[in-house]
Amino acid sequence: MNFEDYVAQHGKPMEWPYPVLYNKENEIEADVLILGGGPGGCMAAISAAKKGLKVALLDKAYPKRSGGGSGFDHWLNTPNPLSKVTPEDCVEWEEVTYKGYSNSLSRYIAAREAYDTLHAAMRDSPERARLYETTLTSLDRAFLRGLPPARRVLDIGAGNGRFARAAADAHWVVALEISAEAIAVLRPRAGESGRPATCQASGLRLPFAGESFDAVVSQDLIEHLHPSQLPPHLAEVHRVLAPGGRYFLHTPSSLHGSTSLGLHLREYRLRELRRTARTCGFRPRWLCLNLARVGWTGTAPPALWPLIEAWEACWGALGNLGLRRLAGRCYAAAIPDVDVVLVKPERGCGSSI
Repeated sequence: MNFEDYVAQHGKPMEWPYPVLYNKENEIEADVLILGGGPGGCMAAISAAKKGLKVALLDKAYPKRSGGGSGFDHWLNTPNPLSKVTPEDCVEWEEVTYKGYSNSLSRYIAAREAYDTLHAAMRDSPERARLYETTLTSLDRAFLRGLPPARRVLDIGAGNGRFARAAADAHWVVALEISAEAIAVLRPRAGESGRPATCQASGLRLPFAGESFDAVVSQDLIEHLHPSQLPPHLAEVHRVLAPGGRYFLHTPSSLHGSTSLGLHLREYRLRELRRTARTCGFRPRWLCLNLARVGWTGTAPPALWPLIEAWEACWGALGNLGLRRLAGRCYAAAIPDVDVVLVKPERGCGSSI
C-alpha cells in the first residue's frame, strides 16, 4: 500500500513509527565517512572496514540491507543493460506509481543512457584506462588459442573490441554490445574491412538464428546480470551455438571478495556456475589460466571436477577465517579462476558430465 492509498483509506496520513529525539547528538569517530547507503556506499564501507578502518555510513534510510545495485531497487536509475525491463517500462512504472506526477522524460533518459555514460567514463578516465586497454591479456590469448580454426565467433559484451579484433584475423567475428557508446568506439576500429562485424543487442535476446556460431566468448559479463537472468542468458548462448560449439566464459571468482562498487550483481564460484551450465544443457570444462599462460590450451578432465571444487571450497573456508586479508595477493593467486569452456553436445549426445 502506497502513501496515497493509505490516506484514501484512513482519511489521514499514517503516524511516524519511530521516536523523534530532538536536540540529541551522538559523537562518532571514524577514519572514513561515507554518504549514502546504497549498493556503492555499502560496498565501499565494507571494503574500508576489511582494511581495518573505522567507518561511518550515513543514509536517510535503514542501510542494513543495501539495494544491491542494478537490477534491484536501484535499477530504474542505473539499469542492468541486459535486463528485460526496457526504458519504456521504466516510464510506465513511474507514471502509474506516481499517478502522472513524475518527470518521465528524465527517467527515460537515465534508463536509456546509463551504461552509455558508464562506457564513456571508463574510456575517458585515465584512472580506468586499463578497462579499455588494447593490449591482449593472457586470458585473451588463452581464449584465442582455444577457438576452432576458421569458424564463426560471437563476442558478447565486446567492450572496445580488443578480443574481437584479434579473433577477426582468423575467424568471422561478430562483436555484440548493448551500449551505443561502445558500438561507436567499435565500428571505426573495424576499418574498411568491416571486421569484426558489430551488433547492438542484449545478451538475453541474441538476434541470430539457431546454430549460427561455432564459438561464443564473454569476459566479465555475467556478474552484471541479475542471478535470475543467468539461466536465460546461457539458454540463448546454447541456442545460437552449433552442436559441438563452445562458450568461452570468464567471470571474477566470488572468493576474491567484491571487486566492484555496486556494478556486480552476483559473483560466482566454479561449483555454482558448473551446476547452472549443466541445467542449461552444457558440458562444463575448466580452463586453468595459470597453465594457459605457459601455452597449455586444454581443459581439465571432467573427472577432476570434484578435486577442483574441493580446492575451491578449502580456499573459501580459509578466506572466511581471515586468510584473504592476511595473505593478500598470495591468497588470490591460489584461488581457482572462474574460466570455463561450456561445450554444447553433439546431436545425440547427453550432457550429464
